[in-house]
Amino acid sequence: MISNIVECDFEELRNGMELEVVFDDVSDEITLPKWRPVKK
Repeated sequence: MISNIVECDFEELRNGMELEVVFDDVSDEITLPKWRPVKK
């Protein structure tokens, strides 16, 4: 699955970092999964 990582600066991205799914309601019929870093 191809998706986007949101709420994260490019410089902060790391291989293996913990992410959680968030859902973007694009329209009434379409919702896309996106990922953001887990806030600890």
